[in-house]
Amino acid sequence: MRPTRISASSRFYTNHPGGTFSPVEMIDYFHDVGFRAVDFDIETVPAMGEDWKRILSEMAERAARKDVLIEMGHLPFHSILREDGSKDREQFHRNMLRCIEAAGYIGIKHAVIHPKGDPKGSREQYEQDLAKNIEYMTPYVELAERVGVKLAFENMRSPLEASGFHRNFSTADELIPLADHFGQGICWDFGHAHTTGLIQSEELRKVGSRLICLHVNDNHAGGDEHLLPFFGSINWADAMKGLGEIDFGYCFNYECRMIRLPGDVREYIGRHAVALGHKLVEMMG
Repeated sequence: MRPTRISASSRFYTNHPGGTFSPVEMIDYFHDVGFRAVDFDIETVPAMGEDWKRILSEMAERAARKDVLIEMGHLPFHSILREDGSKDREQFHRNMLRCIEAAGYIGIKHAVIHPKGDPKGSREQYEQDLAKNIEYMTPYVELAERVGVKLAFENMRSPLEASGFHRNFSTADELIPLADHFGQGICWDFGHAHTTGLIQSEELRKVGSRLICLHVNDNHAGGDEHLLPFFGSINWADAMKGLGEIDFGYCFNYECRMIRLPGDVREYIGRHAVALGHKLVEMMG
């Protein structure tokens, strides 16, 4: 089994001159350059206000008409700050619930969520971090199950390993107990794994059938650059071998930043990304 649709985060479209975002126009762009699925940035829903159902309905209708599958989405992960600079955790929680409700409303099957872990933590505090995440995730899993959405826990990046720090939930062994506790899935971010210093195929074999979402992107093992594959230093032959060995068959999904380019060049880059995606799927064997 192989992925049959090349997908990308809706952020692939929104990061452009002017900074405007129309979910309906985004579907048109994806269709025109050849993407046949979209990883919708559900975090944008609260900014739509009380009109969110109408906007999402128009997007979903356009996607169905153009055969662009909205199979997965990304839940909020950016902190909300008050005027005094403190984190507004209550508003973040309300936004999470609204976004999960929205995912169910438009039929998103898989919603990616970030586990919590201290970037300057240690492996020794894993059991404590696991307990905290189970408590934190419980209301979100319960709502997701009620609205027909399966959560996918994403591997975090741990870029400070050389300095003696470790961010928990950056490896397969750390993600699996969290996913299995709730009976949910895993999203594998290749860029995060690369900055952590992991061998992609080995981690993917451990994740196995739990893998329901991909964040395909590249970097140079330092910052989280979100480049297209082969523009960084990830071993893509090894990564695709790992996907092939576990028979991954969901959407082949990019989480890349669109360079701020004029429209005609953006069309070219989009088509290039689609062609590259098909080539990578072939490499799965």
